[in-house]
Amino acid sequence: MKISKAAFIFAILLILFPFTAFSESSFHDDYKKGKEAYLNSMYDRAVTHFENALPYSTPEFKPVIHYWTGQSYMALRSYSKAENTFNNLIENYPGTEESINALYQKGRIFFIKEDYEKSIEYMHSFLEKSGENNLNGNAYFWIGESLFFLGHKAESLVLYNKVIKEYPESYKFEASNYRAQLIKLGKREEELMKLLKWSHEESLKERELFIKKEKEYKQAILSYQKKLSILSDNDINNEVLILKETNRVLKKQIAAMQGEIEKHKKDIDILKKMDDDKKSEEGKTGITPENTISEPVNEKQ
Repeated sequence: MKISKAAFIFAILLILFPFTAFSESSFHDDYKKGKEAYLNSMYDRAVTHFENALPYSTPEFKPVIHYWTGQSYMALRSYSKAENTFNNLIENYPGTEESINALYQKGRIFFIKEDYEKSIEYMHSFLEKSGENNLNGNAYFWIGESLFFLGHKAESLVLYNKVIKEYPESYKFEASNYRAQLIKLGKREEELMKLLKWSHEESLKERELFIKKEKEYKQAILSYQKKLSILSDNDINNEVLILKETNRVLKKQIAAMQGEIEKHKKDIDILKKMDDDKKSEEGKTGITPENTISEPVNEKQ
């Protein structure tokens, strides 16, 4: 029996349509379950659902699924798998928002590996392409962190201040504020230690000078006592007058030096009190370093 062209096309549609509907339904179901699992910290389950959704995904949605799969691997600390997933995004889906965000995530991975220079490189690449992106503030923070751990604290402070001033909504606002305070307190402590050292050295110099003058004073008295034993009455009267004048001058010098020593002692007490106040202020803030570089796993996209 001959089948008409219209009947043949209709038969084909009957065969294909159920499969298409099933594919679309399966994709949406697995993708939705994957997102729910991720947001509920069930990352293994999230990976399974995302991988199940991928074969049924439309081409424009594939980079989204790859990105969330990489995020799930990051949360599982499977950094090699996460890096491979992000590499796939960057190579095969250039120009997409997900491939740009993958540069940021690779920067995080290199920071975790303590390859700070590579982390800075990827964060810069991300910022060059990101435009208006809610991860920008975080990226500046991670560049600051890399510089901090490389020992460039002055440069890192510039980045922390940028996050504080320009990205107050960033997840890294509080961490940037903490790091900035830490660097500033470190500078204050260095200056305080310099002042204490300088004051202590000055005090030692004054004390040495005092001891030297006191020794000279005693030697002068002994010398005059020797002379007195061999001089006539007139000579004695003259020498006594000279001795009294010398004694008066020396006592005046010693009194002045004692005043300087007392002044330095007061300066040292003030500096020590400043140091105690600083330590007390740090105790009141209650900020702990361990909590400052943590990043929410469910980072906003």
